Amino acid sequence: MLKYHHIKQYTAIVIATVFITAILASCTKNFQKENATYSGPASATLSQLYTGIGANLDRAADIGDNAEARWLYPITQLGAVYAVSDFGFEENQNWQLFYANLPAMNQMLSTMQSSPDSASYINAEGMVKVLRAYQALELSNTYGDMPYFKAGRAFSGSTADLKVPFDKQQAIYLSCLSDLAWAVNHFNTTSTSQFTFGSEFLLGNNIAQ
Repeated sequence: MLKYHHIKQYTAIVIATVFITAILASCTKNFQKENATYSGPASATLSQLYTGIGANLDRAADIGDNAEARWLYPITQLGAVYAVSDFGFEENQNWQLFYANLPAMNQMLSTMQSSPDSASYINAEGMVKVLRAYQALELSNTYGDMPYFKAGRAFSGSTADLKVPFDKQQAIYLSCLSDLAWAVNHFNTTSTSQFTFGSEFLLGNNIAQ
């Protein structure tokens, strides 16, 4: 009887040891990899930033933009262009999406313009300027004055870029029109050395269209 009692104790100890070992192993399995110091890229590539801009533009397209009220009525002399809309505009989502895109746009332009090979980014620079002007004009049509020239530049690391003033709608319009003119005058449809964004969502890398 005593021998049987010792066997039961021994078996219980073995089972407990195996159980505890399994728990400890499960608590550390793959954790070394997950808790390791991050060694991936510290910043997004131009193509990744551009893809993010496109994703936000898709979201903005789902928001009713009230273009009929702003442009169709003035064209037909049934109304006037005005800055403040009577519509709720989906809880300011268009404002949020523009200022989510603006830092990426500004950072892309800064990177391309400062590149030693900046000439190969002419088409890409033009595309980003067109998208920035499109979103800025849409937003200014609704809200009028807004932060623009110094906005979306916190990536510089300067605390001065964290708080920016509102800019006049007229100045924003003139700047956007200047960007659009620059893009039209600089798009290159013949060069084979121009940088492309890979699977590009706007023109499919076909500048000629």
